[in-house]
Amino acid sequence: MRTTTKFVGDEFETAYARLLGGQVVGGLNDGGKDVMVPEIGAVQVKASLAGAMRFLSESLRRKQFIPVCVGEPGDPKKMISSLQQFGAWISEDIPDREQTLRGIAQVRARCAA
Repeated sequence: MRTTTKFVGDEFETAYARLLGGQVVGGLNDGGKDVMVPEIGAVQVKASLAGAMRFLSESLRRKQFIPVCVGEPGDPKKMISSLQQFGAWISEDIPDREQTLRGIAQVRARCAA
C-alpha cells in the first residue's frame, strides 16, 4: 500500500487543516477527530490506505463514521466535494482511487444504518 513521503504525522493534519479551512483538534485518544472542518465536521487524516482501512474497520465495529482523508492533500474544493459525496478524500496518486471512494461510501452507509 502506498504511503506519502511529503508529509508525516502532525504535518499531515496541519496541511489538511490549512487547506480545508479547519483546525487541528486531534491528539492521542481523540476518537478519530484529527481536523475540524466547517463544512464537514471532524475528519480523520491518514498517510496510507492501509491505516485508513484499519480505521474504517473500527468505524464499522463502533457504528460511528468519521470522514477520512488519505495521502497527499489536493485542491481544497475537490477535497470538500469528495468528503461530502463519499465521506473521504483519497489522494489522486493512489491506485484504484474511485473504487476505494465507493467502498468508503458503503462503509458510511452501513454505519448510518
